Amino acid sequence: MEPSVPQSNGDLHVVQADLTDDVQLSDVVMLIDHYAREPHIKGSGLPEDVVASLGEGLRNHPTTKVWLAYDGNRAVGVAVCFVGFSTFKAKPLLNIHDLAVHAEARGRGAGTTLLSSVEQAAR
Repeated sequence: MEPSVPQSNGDLHVVQADLTDDVQLSDVVMLIDHYAREPHIKGSGLPEDVVASLGEGLRNHPTTKVWLAYDGNRAVGVAVCFVGFSTFKAKPLLNIHDLAVHAEARGRGAGTTLLSSVEQAAR
C-alpha cells in the first residue's frame, strides 16, 4: 500500500507516519500511552518496558501502517493499523488496531479525519 495523501480539516491535518522519524515515532508512543490511561481501556499508562520498546516494535513489524493527526504541530490522534489478508475477498485488508484521540482534542474531527485517511489508503 502506498502512503496516503495528507488529509486536512482546518488546522487539523493527518499524515501517514514516517516510523523512521524519531519525533513522529515518539508522538505515536505518547498517544498510545495516553489512550491506555483511559479508565475504560487500561486505566494506567503503558508499562515502562512497553513504552521503551513499542516504537521499535512498530517500526520493525513488516505490515505496520500508522497515521497521525496534528493540530498545528501538536500530535492529537493516532490510527495504528496492520495489513492483513481477507480470505472472503482474497485480497489484502487494512486492520485498524488502535484509534485514539487525545482527550483535549476530542470533538474537533480528528477521529473522523484519521478514519477518512485510513479508508483512502485501504481503497
